[in-house]
Amino acid sequence: MLCYNKDMSNVRYEFTEKQAREDDPRVLYISVSKFGEDWLSLPHYHPHAELLFITNGAGIFRREGRDYPVKRGDLVIVNPNTLHTELSSPEKPLECLIVGVQNTAFMKGEKDEEREDPPVYTFLGQGDHLDEYVYAVERELAEKSPNYLSFTRHLACILLFCVMRRAGLRAVTRKGGLVAKECSFVRQYIDEHFAEDLSIDELAAKTFTNKYHLIHIFSREYGISPIAYLMEKRIEEARHLLRETRMSVTEISKMTGFSSPSFFAKRFKQSVRLSPLAYRNGGGNAGEIATPPPSG
Repeated sequence: MLCYNKDMSNVRYEFTEKQAREDDPRVLYISVSKFGEDWLSLPHYHPHAELLFITNGAGIFRREGRDYPVKRGDLVIVNPNTLHTELSSPEKPLECLIVGVQNTAFMKGEKDEEREDPPVYTFLGQGDHLDEYVYAVERELAEKSPNYLSFTRHLACILLFCVMRRAGLRAVTRKGGLVAKECSFVRQYIDEHFAEDLSIDELAAKTFTNKYHLIHIFSREYGISPIAYLMEKRIEEARHLLRETRMSVTEISKMTGFSSPSFFAKRFKQSVRLSPLAYRNGGGNAGEIATPPPSG
């Protein structure tokens, strides 16, 4: 609400509680990530949006099978339920500031012509102080001064509005139903814990639902059962480790959650149609042989 008194050179802007709820971005979390041995370069989904500010290094952002080179100073926008991953350059390890945003997708155009443009922009040296806010958030998280969490949350809200102005984006409400939330949670949980000894009973318990119901709704949502998806995530990470490291097959089988090297070799060959060693020794370059995990 704008209040103006014609007898005074004073303009007052009042913000109602309703306006604050509708206009403020819903920041879920802020995290700082740096490429290392625990960096998992697996394609994954999540039910919320993310903004990735590349603060150092270089690599590739992969969205729905398409690669976009990224480097220090780039901003990557990831909308909800988008299959994506980040791959770091070994020589210039990626470092990212990540802001998670709830119930929002960032789109171009008006409502009747919404579209997603290429997801990579730049946040350095554009004269609107966006880069200063990015590094202010990192500094607050590093120094942990009094009230730093509240301070960084408000800074992150400013970041979102700056990004929307810079890229000409609109924040569009994206709210999933209960089934979508259950499935998204299970999928994200598998993405983050695939190396652990997971069972359908454990996954069902975490969503407070019957395991047969979970299998049904997950399969309907993504075209694959939760356990089959778990196996494909393990195989995908194993393929990455076979291509990019010199770890032994035994080490890779253990790191990706398989109960034994022999079981790993059997499941790998069923999925990729090559043994792990054959894949490492050249078969991994044959893209038509390797079977990617199914998209949602």
